[in-house]
Amino acid sequence: MRKRQYSNLCQAVFALTALLICPPLAHAATYIFNFECVFAGPPPASSEKPWVVAAVEDLAGGGVRMTIQNSVALGDQVVEKIWLNLNPVLDPRSLVFRFVGSSGGFNLPVVAGARDKFSAQNSGKYDVLFVFDAPWGRPEHYLPACFSAGEWVIYDVTGIPGLTAGDFWYTSTPTGNAGPFYAAAYIPCSTYICVPEPTNLAIFGMAGCAWLIRRVRRR
Repeated sequence: MRKRQYSNLCQAVFALTALLICPPLAHAATYIFNFECVFAGPPPASSEKPWVVAAVEDLAGGGVRMTIQNSVALGDQVVEKIWLNLNPVLDPRSLVFRFVGSSGGFNLPVVAGARDKFSAQNSGKYDVLFVFDAPWGRPEHYLPACFSAGEWVIYDVTGIPGLTAGDFWYTSTPTGNAGPFYAAAYIPCSTYICVPEPTNLAIFGMAGCAWLIRRVRRR
């Protein structure tokens, strides 16, 4: 029960932060990507969803801010890879990712961009790939370096004039029997999760935030 309340509360805080705490972003577009569906492999250890959350929001000076959070619902599981898409008229190789901040002591991911370059278990071709440290060896050795439960990382993304959060609201290029999806992630061993449909907070708005808070209180 408490885990479910915490999961819902995290989503409410995500929305309220984008709309209230950051005044320059209050009237900008914000997209929330909830990784809550399994499309290959066994489900994560916890049934609490979403397992991973990503927020992409417009910056007042141009570009976007990207926040990725590994849900506490994953327990001692880690996230190794995250795939995203980009507007097909834009060149992902031009994207510039500037590190803003993070929690925990995990190693920062390697980020790469290229049009339809990255595959995620027959769910299509993606344009952006985050690769975190893989969980090899004994847990006491790899967990501190991995993107683990409750941790988050923030990047400001620029490099393309006029880039907006909506430019990441595209699906993968179909290639197999799964997808296309707006985003995907890999949880060792052999679990692939996805985002069927992002939430646009420009539409969701304050009414949606209030609904999330009421939902938490009821539970």
